[in-house]
Amino acid sequence: MNEVLASMYEEKIDMSDIQYAALTQIATAPLTAAYCYQIARKNQPLANIIFEKSTCTIHVVDAELQFEADALNKWEVFFLHLSPVNELRVVMISSNLNPGNLPLELLSRIKLCENCRLHNRKLIFKFHDKQTYCDYWADGEYITPNIVCAFNVNISRSSIYNTKDPWPKTLNCIFKQKVPFLVTAHTLNELQKDMSRVTECAEQKFKFIVEPKINNFASVRPDRNFITDDEMPLLFKNYCYTLLVGV
Repeated sequence: MNEVLASMYEEKIDMSDIQYAALTQIATAPLTAAYCYQIARKNQPLANIIFEKSTCTIHVVDAELQFEADALNKWEVFFLHLSPVNELRVVMISSNLNPGNLPLELLSRIKLCENCRLHNRKLIFKFHDKQTYCDYWADGEYITPNIVCAFNVNISRSSIYNTKDPWPKTLNCIFKQKVPFLVTAHTLNELQKDMSRVTECAEQKFKFIVEPKINNFASVRPDRNFITDDEMPLLFKNYCYTLLVGV
């Protein structure tokens, strides 16, 4: 994370530790996605996908506006600027994406930097609220992704808190597409439990492009852990990750 942020700015940024932590919280989702997109491009035979040179489409499953869309320009700065694509499309899908009924179309109208405008680069956002991923997959607005991302979704715990767990169907929809699937978690233990749940639910075969490991692009801003605070009082977004693909 430090090296990437340093390389993006020619001059040293004068900021406090608190400000730096806040910056990593903003940057972690697009940087992690960009890194895994790069890995998938280098492992195309393993990822079973042909990448278009000019466009990239990201599906964010079980998206959370306060995290993935807290500052939409971050997808320009920390993904579009770092990737060899002219058009980035970010599709956010969740059954509870917009509980505050925010004007999503208005929020998505961001102004790109002068260099992106000069080279006709585009950043397009699509929001699908009150839809499961399977609903979106069957929707007429469905766009085939280059990578699917699930940030800190805690797949294993979803079956405990939801009487009708959406993840079994969601996972099989994703694996059937045979595209790279990024899953992150707050701890390695949590991610291992998620992978056990994925294995339990998956009807479609899958394989690992990257086994569960620590994420170099994790946030360093701590969040309080209100669920298992006796085990780990503080959590960090995208602390670890794994990259899967259906076969």
